[in-house]
Parts: sequence; structure tokens; C-alpha cells
Amino acid sequence: MGKAAKTAMELAVSDINGDPSILNACSLQSKGHSRAHPQLIKNPDIVNIPLRIGFPRRACFTEFVTLNDSQNVQGYCIDLFYEARKLVPYDVPFKFEPSGTGLANPNYDALVDYAVGDIAIVTNRTRTVDFTQPYVSTGLVIVAPVDNSESSAWVFLKPFTLEMWGVTALSFLIIAVVIWILEHRVNDDFRGPPKRQIITMFLQVTLFCKFPEENTVSTLGRMVMVVWLFLLLVITSSYTASLISILAVQQLSSPITGIESLTTSNSFIGYQVASFAYSYLKDILNIAPSRLISLRSPEDFEIALRRGSRNGGVMAIVDELPYMELFLQIRTDFGFIGRPFTKSGWGFCKRSIHMHHYI
Repeated sequence: MGKAAKTAMELAVSDINGDPSILNACSLQSKGHSRAHPQLIKNPDIVNIPLRIGFPRRACFTEFVTLNDSQNVQGYCIDLFYEARKLVPYDVPFKFEPSGTGLANPNYDALVDYAVGDIAIVTNRTRTVDFTQPYVSTGLVIVAPVDNSESSAWVFLKPFTLEMWGVTALSFLIIAVVIWILEHRVNDDFRGPPKRQIITMFLQVTLFCKFPEENTVSTLGRMVMVVWLFLLLVITSSYTASLISILAVQQLSSPITGIESLTTSNSFIGYQVASFAYSYLKDILNIAPSRLISLRSPEDFEIALRRGSRNGGVMAIVDELPYMELFLQIRTDFGFIGRPFTKSGWGFCKRSIHMHHYI
């Protein structure tokens, strides 16, 4: 992350005189020397021309970047930018310029020549913008309502009914008594103090804690153990299958299982205002624009998901992973469906030479 952030600053400073080779000739200044960039030393007037660094003034998910009430720029992306400055061995004059009013997420096309923030590295932007290495790995994900009714600390008891647990416990007891009766007279391991006999008897039928010296000797005892082993395997298999089914209910509670089923359905899909998710869903996945519903905030996400596609809401939200992770932190009624179906990242950027806007 530090390397990518440092590259962002170097990318910006390299454009001071339009010659990227300046940075290649730059090295750490010796102790006691100025921290100014070599080009600034040659042309002191440039010091009065700070870099204009744009940032999106977001209306939601302001944990990443925003302008607070004190008119200070803050957020995770800004903290990373300041840390990047510490890695650059010279001072770079700059000033932040917001894009947007803070009442709605801004159009990222309006950012100035240099930009920091939650800027996704996508194909159409790379045609007109030079990006740093990504400092956050992200991708588009699907979030939909899920059923968490089975998620509890006692979920391991749910595969069997109370009657089944009673029958299983009774079976253990009966087999233990039968083995003791058959082995008590001919097997020294089943003799001794009552406490020792009880422990040996139950360890024998559980099979999980059986010691090598505690073997059945009688023929009938061994036959009973073979039958019991078969029954135990059947019980264990049934329990495992039921438990897996219960744990999968959270995913099965949603009618969609991934991007393919979401695409082929006729349901409405939500996306965040100003997100590239809209163009991806419309242009790449060929989803009709009439099915895509723009939403402004996490509160709108929640309301639309609860209403559902048939009641004026949406079946699912498609957005970038970092946003959705924040959204799900305090909302347990929703969850991820499948895995991220795109791979991208966030980076700092500057406008490519001869280009004026990026999309």
C-alpha cells in the first residue's frame, strides 16, 4: 500500500514540468538541505502554483473521503494520501478542490487534473487517466436479504429433533449395557471398580476414545460392535447432511445464487448513484436500464431491499465490495450472494497528457 501511495505522489509531481524523468533524477537530499523538488529549486515561481488535487465530496460512505463541517478533507483515502507524502523526499505544494456539493455523490468526471479518493480503476477510465497501483482491492458484489433465523450458538442441535436425540442417547446406553454384559465375564478390561467399568463401557461404544487395550473379546461382542459401527456411520452421515443443509439455508433463502441468476431474472437491481456499476450492468451484462434503480444512501439500500422487487424496491444491490462491507456491518438481515464477479481496485490518478476529461 505504501508503494502504491508513494507512486501516486510521484505521478503528480512528475507533471510539474511535463517531464517524468525529473523524478528519476531525484534522490534523498542530504541532511541540512532543502526538501524542495529539484524543479522547484530551478524555478522558484512554481512554488506559488500548488497542485490542484480533486477529491469526491461524497454524500454517503463518507468514511472513505469527505469534507467535514470544519471544511477539512478527511477519510481513509485522505489519510493514505498524507502518509504517501511522508514517503516522498521533497515538499509538494498542493490544495484540495472538492467535486460535488456533499448532498449527493458527485460525478467523478468533474474531478480536476489530479485526484485522490475512492476512484475505481476501470477500463474506460484508463484510456484517459494515469492510475497508480491500486491501494485497495475491490470488485462488484451482490447483496440481498438473507435468512439468519438458523444462525445461533445452538445450531449444531438442530439437525435432529428432540425425539431423535433421545433415541440416539438411548441407543448408546443400550449398546453400552449389552457390550458390558457380553464382555464382563471374559474380558478383564470390563472388570474392576464400578467407576472404571462405566467409563470403559461408554468409551467402547463411542469408538472415538477407544484405547488399544480395551478390545472386545467375545464373538457376540464383536458382532454387536460391527452392527453398532454401521448404525453409527448412518447416524453421523445423516447428522452431517442435515447440518450442512441448515447452514446453507442463508444462501438458499434468496432466489438468486449469483450474477447469472440475477441477470436472467426480471427483477429490479439497485446500484449506488455515480457508481460505475451502472455502466457495467448495462453495457457489459446487457441488463435493461429500466431494471436498474439508482439509490443514494445506505438507508435507501435497506428500504429498497426490504420492499423487494415486487413492492417498489429491488431484489439485490450491486456495488463495490468496500461499500457493501460497511453497509453490512450493522445489518444482519442482508448478506453477500456468491463471490465478487469483477476484480478491480482503487487508485489515485492524474489526467493523461492531451486529455481533458476522464470518465
